[in-house]
Formats: sequence, structure tokens, C-alpha cells
Amino acid sequence: MVIDILAEIINTCESNETEDLFVSTSFNRRILKRSYNNGYLLIIQDRFIGKGYVLFYFSFFFNNNIDHKLQFVIKGEEVNQESILDKTWLHIQKDKKFFLIPSLPIVRHWNNKKQIIDEKTDYYTRFENQRVIFDVQLFSDESFELIVLDVPNQGFLSLQSIYKNSMKKYTLTGPWVVVSPLLDCWRVMVDGRIYEYREGPSREASARFSSQQAALFLYKLIAIQDDCPRDLVEIIKDEIAYSVMLDLGADGRWVHGCWTDQMETHARFQVDGIHLLLDHFNETKEDIFLEKALLAMKYLISIADTLNNGSLWFIHDTLELNQPYIYPLMKSRAFGKSLTNTLCLNTHLSTLCALIRIYKQIRIQELKTSMEKGLEAAEMVMRAEPATILYQILYYLIDLSFAGSYSTDIKSPWLARLSKILVRDNLELVLPYLKKAFPRFIMPNGFTTRHLAITHEAYHYHIINLYDMLVLYQLLYLHKYRDLRWLWHRIEKGVNYCLNGNLIKYLIRNRDKFIPQLVEVLIIYSAFNSSFDKKILVDLILMLADYGYKLTSGSYGFDNLITPEAYQVSETKISVSSPSIEVINTSLRADKKRELLIINTGSKNEQIEIASGNGNPMEAEIELFSSKKEKIPYSLDHTILPRDYMAIIIHPHPNPSPFVGGGYFQEQT
Repeated sequence: MVIDILAEIINTCESNETEDLFVSTSFNRRILKRSYNNGYLLIIQDRFIGKGYVLFYFSFFFNNNIDHKLQFVIKGEEVNQESILDKTWLHIQKDKKFFLIPSLPIVRHWNNKKQIIDEKTDYYTRFENQRVIFDVQLFSDESFELIVLDVPNQGFLSLQSIYKNSMKKYTLTGPWVVVSPLLDCWRVMVDGRIYEYREGPSREASARFSSQQAALFLYKLIAIQDDCPRDLVEIIKDEIAYSVMLDLGADGRWVHGCWTDQMETHARFQVDGIHLLLDHFNETKEDIFLEKALLAMKYLISIADTLNNGSLWFIHDTLELNQPYIYPLMKSRAFGKSLTNTLCLNTHLSTLCALIRIYKQIRIQELKTSMEKGLEAAEMVMRAEPATILYQILYYLIDLSFAGSYSTDIKSPWLARLSKILVRDNLELVLPYLKKAFPRFIMPNGFTTRHLAITHEAYHYHIINLYDMLVLYQLLYLHKYRDLRWLWHRIEKGVNYCLNGNLIKYLIRNRDKFIPQLVEVLIIYSAFNSSFDKKILVDLILMLADYGYKLTSGSYGFDNLITPEAYQVSETKISVSSPSIEVINTSLRADKKRELLIINTGSKNEQIEIASGNGNPMEAEIELFSSKKEKIPYSLDHTILPRDYMAIIIHPHPNPSPFVGGGYFQEQT
């Protein structure tokens, strides 16, 4: 069986088999599904109206129990291949159209929940006579898939130019993998949905599912790719946002099915989907995104648990609505919760953050009441501090065990080793019962536990808890909410534990995936604490670079949850030629000045160039300081020594120059 890929794609535009799934003034999605004896062909066409691009998902699904050999052909008047390391692009001219295939085809193995359980590229590829031929052997529940872009003009996009401007790599929050956004985004765009990104065979862990969390943070990473073609950046952002929006069910929920055979909803992923829809609404002003965000939020409100003071607790996932739960639970009624409510703090706080954002857009009573009751619940559980002496002893020993596992440079190494044995073998068995008897989230040493009803502890979630506490604090502060000292006090304790306890060093040495988010934590914290020593943040970034970590999207000053739009810096461009340079926005929220830290994480001198957003110098508007806090004479070019940094202070300009862009970085050519 031979299938001509481009012929099928071109015919999709005119075929009466094609059905419109969504039509608006800026985006149109059409779908063609054709059955064969051994499977079916699926083509999804996404047209970006007014931008000249059309994106096609081409998939052949095989559902026969006997393996079958297929041949897929790409034919054109001109076929060219571009390869750099492990990336390959195909450029095809056919019927006066120009097509780009930005990633080689993938054979995917699916389960019955429409999740990816494996990916491979073990087909045979031949190039002959302006044709590319893929000889593929498919087994049951496998598909042969690729993405094709109909581009406006020949040669406009090249792998070489994208690769050159994509030397900087990032950690994709959620899947916690390192990516080059414009080169790797095609891996997660699958049949009109955004899937969790995994490196290596997916069956080594759980199956890959459609993930709004991966979509949100890929969207944010794509947005800061300044030196890549802007229209390509914009259509990928559109594709991500529309795919997430169209994947939302009529009942207002996204489903994941990542833990059980049930297609449960993971509330944190739902919240990230809401943030994405709100971000795209703010950018495009298309009402459909705000309407769908409201629908998704109303679903989370509808499944919230009511605590004993009448406040609302936003649950972690829909499995908490049923018994038994996926993990062993203590039969706890802490704060009047239902038995299957795990009292997961970070999910409750993150839902509150999305609720506050949407309430600022749609001021209806249902949202206001839910927001106030959710905040009441958060304050009640975080203020609770029973059994202080018991918890103080227990968490002192737990923290000491983290020191014992990586360091002998302590006063009592034998005590550290002993505490490790006790914690692993005994003390953690006591924790669930202690939490049941004396419910408490904020421990005396500043550690914040994730949940109160599950029988195991999740130490690395201290970072995520702090992140959500700080995002919540910032949203409330900027919207002039009531007295927030109760929240700030617990944030300070949590940050102090990060800086003075043993947990963070332990997590870094063990390559914990959540560690990059600590940079975001300290960025927000420093924005509200003028006495915070920025050298601590610099040292953390240098340490993470030493361990091979890459920073997350929120570290770069253009994520509204980390750095609100009013505090973002677009007046200044930092031109760099090395991925070793990190540019961090540490502007105080109580100050009109803006502050950038320019950090050289590498082992050699690096050059940077400072200019305004329109390319002109701004000597009267900025001040430069060395890492020794000495003022530096202004000039366009500067050299930063290895593992050193400088600060740029930007003073408000009465008539700022207009600037369109999403990040600080402008790669030098």
C-alpha cells in the first residue's frame, strides 16, 4: 500500500470528506478521516488566517492484528534535506506551494485511552528522483505521523538559522526535560493536541497524555524566542493555545488518565490550562479563550470540598471524589475535610491563583465568593501550628538526615548518619499519624508539607509550595488585597529553610527535577524583600549551571505569574553571543526602577551589548554596577568575567520607545 502524503494533504483543502471543527476570524481547523481495511487516515488542517501558514497533522493509524508494510511517499518538483546533529528538516516545492516538514516522521504506539506508550523511528528512508520514501512496518495500535507546514515563501525558514538562534536550552516545567523550544515543540504537537514531553521510550514510566501543563510552559518558552522569525513564533503560540482550548470538554474539564484506568482530571493541569487560555486572551482579545477559561474554572469550583468553617478547598484531582484513592490515606477529618480529600496545599493555592486572575477579568459573584472562601481555607490551615515541640524535634532530625546523606563536614557526622537511618526506617512511619492528630502544614523549621492525608512525605514539594505561596502573595499584593502578613511570615520561614537547611543541597546533589523552580521562587521573593542579597540568587544559578541544570521560562522576566507585565523590561535589549549568559529581572515591586542581573555562568569571558528596545543607546536612562557594587561607566559593550555578574538599573523614561518582542535576548550574528 502506497500513500502520497502531499497529494493527500493538498486534496484535504478541497475534499468533501473534510469537516470543519472550528471556524473563527483568525483560525480554522478542519479534519479528514478516511477508513481503510487495515486502519484509517487522519489529516487535521489548521489555517492561521492572515498569517499565510497552514499546519497539517498527517497520521495513518493501523488497527489490524497482523503487521503490515506500508510505503509513504513525499513527491515534489524540488525536495531538499537540511540536517544538523539530530535534527532534520525537509523542504518541498510542489504545485507552486512550499512545504516544510520540521521533524522526521514518528511511529507511535497507543493505548486505548489515546495515550502514547512508545515512540520510534525504525523505518527505512530513501531519497530518489525528488522523492522521499518511507518504508514502514506497522503493528496493531501503531500510527505513522508527521507534521507539514505550508509556508508563505521558499527559503523563508531554515533549520540552520533556527538552530543558530536556539543554542540556549531551557527546562520545560511540568515534564522537567531540557528543550530547544522551536526545535523540539513538534514532538509534543500530536494530532491537534499537546502531549507531555518525554525523552526515551515512554513505557519506562507512564504513558504520555495530553497535558495542559506542558502546553502552558512550552507556550511561555516559545514566546521568549526573540531572534527567530516572529510569525513562526506567533503561529506556534496560536497552535498551542487553540489546541488546548479545543481539547476542553463541554463539561469544562480536561481529562488525563495518567494514574488509573479512569480518565480523571488532574486539577494542577486544569489550572495550567486556564492560565494558558487567559494568557492568550490577554494577547489576542479573542473572547472564546476567556469563555473557555471561565468554563474550566467553574468545573473546579463545582468539585471543591467544604471545610468545617464553611470555606472551600480545591481538590487535587477527581479521584479524590471517590473511594478508594490511588495512594493509602489516613482516615483523617482534618479541618472538616471529606475522607478522600488529601488536603494537597500546592494544588489548592495554584487554583486560587487562577481564580484570582479570572475574577479580575470577569467580576461575577460566583467567582468572588469562591475566591474569598478559598482564601479563608488557605489562611485557616496555614495558621494552624499545633504540637510545635513534637514537630520541631521530628523535622530537625529529618533535616539532619539530608545533611548526613551528602556531607561529612558537620560537627556530629555520627548523629547525621544515625538520624538518616531513623528517618528512613522509623520517623516517616510516625508522620501520618502525627499529621492526623495535629494537622499542620508549616513546620517549626520552615519546611512546608504538601498534604496531610497521604501516608508518605514529598520533600521536594517544599519548592512548589513556596512557588505557589509567592505567586498567590504577588497577585493579592498587586490587587491591593487585605492584610497579607500571615502569608508573608510563612513565606519568609520557607525561604529561610531553603537557604539554611540541608534539604536544597540534598535535592541538588540528587539532581531533583524541581530544583530549577527555586530560581523563580527567589526572583519573586527578592521582588518583595529589598534586603535580600541578590548574590544568593546568583550563587544558586551558578551552582545549577555546574550541575547541568537549565532554567525555566519564568526565570527570564516575561512570565506574568513571576514578573507581572508592569515590571517587565522591554526598553532594554541585551545582545549576547553565548548561552552561558543569564539575564534575570529582580525589580522591586515597590520601586519604579527596574533591575536586571546579567550573569556569566561559563568558564570564559563573555561579551554583551546593551541597547534600548529600538536599538539606540540609553545612557541617560540606565546605570551599571559590578558584582562588587561599584558603578561602571556606561558603554554599549561590556565584558563579564567567568562566574561573575553585573547589575543594570533602568530608570523610567517619560516617553518609552515602542518595542515589540518577548525577551531580553538578541543573539549576535
